[in-house]
Amino acid sequence: MIKNIYLASALSEYAVMEERAKVLRLHNYEIVSNWHGIVAKQAEAIDPNDQSARFEIYKNNLTDINSAQILIADTRNGKPCATFSEIGYALGIKIPVIWIQPEIPTNDGIRRTNIFDAGCYLIKHDYDHGSLIRLIQLVQRTRHL
Repeated sequence: MIKNIYLASALSEYAVMEERAKVLRLHNYEIVSNWHGIVAKQAEAIDPNDQSARFEIYKNNLTDINSAQILIADTRNGKPCATFSEIGYALGIKIPVIWIQPEIPTNDGIRRTNIFDAGCYLIKHDYDHGSLIRLIQLVQRTRHL
């Protein structure tokens, strides 16, 4: 049974992730990602410039991902550079990913996002600011992966 969830997004989206974490907790999921709660307590959402502080965040995020059974990533807003690394890391250690991502407009009418849509541990989800219940239903569906 899926219980532990890591939430990933651009740093600027920490408040959205905190809100999702609250809803998921109400449905008895444990949120193992800590970065969004830490950022919520800071004066502003910025990555530190100090290399040792950056390494500490990196190390903590990887520890959190390692304890997850699923990663929910939202790359629609902000500059989610590290989020792409988190997605790749999770997929590499066979953690299922729900990836909330925008579609890339094309001239040929074929719907595309990116090559990782083909991954067997990936569920692509066009999130339309809909209910978090739908997101929870996606999490429950991954139990069959």
